Amino acid sequence: MLSISSKKTIYTYLQQGKLNPINKDDWHIEGHYEFDIEDVVRLQEELKKPELTTKEVAQQLDISVTTVNKYIKQELLPAFQEEYRGFNCYFVNEEDLDEFKRTHEVGRKPSKRHFYHVEQNIALFQLFVKKDEIKEQFARIISVEDPNYGCYRTT
Repeated sequence: MLSISSKKTIYTYLQQGKLNPINKDDWHIEGHYEFDIEDVVRLQEELKKPELTTKEVAQQLDISVTTVNKYIKQELLPAFQEEYRGFNCYFVNEEDLDEFKRTHEVGRKPSKRHFYHVEQNIALFQLFVKKDEIKEQFARIISVEDPNYGCYRTT
């Protein structure tokens, strides 16, 4: 119910008084703790994340968590800090994220180091710079003959 994968976390909740077993005095007879369902549901509500995490926002925007944090620090993306599972985290409201998506163009930019041109059936695979030649760049171009078989020709 709590989506906890470690017994250590349960023991931490016991020590902090967040969970109180109903068989606290005689748990050793059966070899495990038992909890009142209301107590577990209360803790479950307490452990719910308030809104979207920066990781979830990064996934939705197709950018890195570092970039999300940069937007937050620059006050481009409204967020609030709150303790969640023992850590102080940033959270973003769904509505604020939707507004941010409408007003900002975000997402991963295509890499300048490679591309694939469908009409010409070529891909820029790798940039080369010749030694001792200033600002003269060369690149290896791959012409894809049959994408099903992975055959290609380089020039």
